[in-house]
Amino acid sequence: YAEGKNRDGNLSVFPMGQYPDPMLRRIANPTQISSMSNSNDLIRFAHTLRNTCRKENAVGLAAQQCGIDASLVFLETQQLSRNDIRTSNTENKKVGGDKEGIFLVNPRFVYRSPEKDMLVWDEKCLVMPSNFIATVLRDKRVVVEAEDLDGRTIEVDLRGEIARACQHECQHDKGILIVDHVDLENDKNVSYEMRML
Repeated sequence: YAEGKNRDGNLSVFPMGQYPDPMLRRIANPTQISSMSNSNDLIRFAHTLRNTCRKENAVGLAAQQCGIDASLVFLETQQLSRNDIRTSNTENKKVGGDKEGIFLVNPRFVYRSPEKDMLVWDEKCLVMPSNFIATVLRDKRVVVEAEDLDGRTIEVDLRGEIARACQHECQHDKGILIVDHVDLENDKNVSYEMRML
């Protein structure tokens, strides 16, 4: 079982991209699970993504943020209640507060809550300057279909903070950043340094 460790036995992590690196604007290519030379390759890669997320104390992380052209998102679930998240596959498994977190391979939204139920969030992002905060609208609830690390189709029903995080990370897959939600020229909360990037 690959835990994402390097040769010294330490947990491996990926370097983070930094805005305005053009790699952050690329649209992620689908992850072809069946073409992986070894099933452990994907597991090791996914666990390194999880290690990176946890090292940064983040709620979620997309492979695109680390400069990796793969449609793969990790969502942290350790602090969640079972009311926030439900995951179903062929065994109708339900999770919440799981130490492993959730890996979404090639995620796509199959349900979004009505526009009237959208919530306002102040968001930061690991690839943006640490003092940059964007006010964004996010769906209160989303249902995401994806593959798990074994290639099985799963459906994830998310609400609240984890739904927000999933939308944020899935936008990275499309090359969309929180800076795109802000008027850089006219927003008084945007620093001069940020406007110059």
